[in-house]
Amino acid sequence: PADKQARVKSAQVKLLAGDSASAIAELDAIVKSNTNDDSLQAEVVLVLHHLKSNAPDKALRTVDAALQKSPNSPLLHNLKGMVLRSSANIEGAREAFLRAQGLDATFYPAVQNRAMSYVEVGDFDTAAKVY
Repeated sequence: PADKQARVKSAQVKLLAGDSASAIAELDAIVKSNTNDDSLQAEVVLVLHHLKSNAPDKALRTVDAALQKSPNSPLLHNLKGMVLRSSANIEGAREAFLRAQGLDATFYPAVQNRAMSYVEVGDFDTAAKVY
């Protein structure tokens, strides 16, 4: 398909069908063909795929590249926090979640993820303050 959204959806279907190599190639092509935030959806799918595939280094490189194009995206900062948390970089994750909140105080996923980063280490008082 020529339409970017259709191409991303096609890649997602390929991922679900187990054709990861073809899906990743398509998503990479979408990302490389765009120098602005038009490829955000493809980048998010790539990051989530890398996380699911236990490839946090690839996920981090992908989200960092996306942030170069869209540095004010709370979604991407939250996603970076998720990647960092999966790599046990809790402080880095909290900073990313806080950055997402600073960009959009109503972006609830960042609030929830930041609070959960405290719950996971048993710091329930700080988690309650975050909420």
